[in-house]
Amino acid sequence: LWNKLIQISSWFTQRRVLNAAKLFRPDVFLAIKAKEVGTETVRKLHDMGIVTANWYMEGIWNQSLFVLAPVYDHFFVMDEYIVSLLRNQGIKSIHYMPHGTRISYTKLPEEQLERNFGVSFIGWHDLFREKGLKSLSNLDLNIWGSVEWEKTALNRFYRGRVYGSGLDDVYRHSKIV
Repeated sequence: LWNKLIQISSWFTQRRVLNAAKLFRPDVFLAIKAKEVGTETVRKLHDMGIVTANWYMEGIWNQSLFVLAPVYDHFFVMDEYIVSLLRNQGIKSIHYMPHGTRISYTKLPEEQLERNFGVSFIGWHDLFREKGLKSLSNLDLNIWGSVEWEKTALNRFYRGRVYGSGLDDVYRHSKIV
């Protein structure tokens, strides 16, 4: 039943994206990760004359980028190693774009800002990340992201999920991100 529900949800997602493209006729379709937008849908957008771009803010450990990157006109990742790896595989649409945040200048100036967090990580859980972060567990480690972190040996460092201006606050109040 679960797989059938996922198929139905995916079908609706593809249909909504294509219907919106037909209605609004955009010059560019910009996806932020959007691994639920299927490769066939991206190809159809391209066939409609729409430039397709995706900023995929995950790393090499996420295999879907090897499937998605070739179908987009422009595919941005935050890891230079992935860029070289995919270019070596003949994928020319791959580009490096580091992850960043917007820092509000209406808040305290940097010299007055209290750094409450030593080392901060924001992202979903996987074994590669868990292993790397374990090596930092003797520091003031703080983890935000998916609830899967609660089920790991690093659960005492898990601070919950964070979005929008909360993300900015974590970055601003961290010594190392």
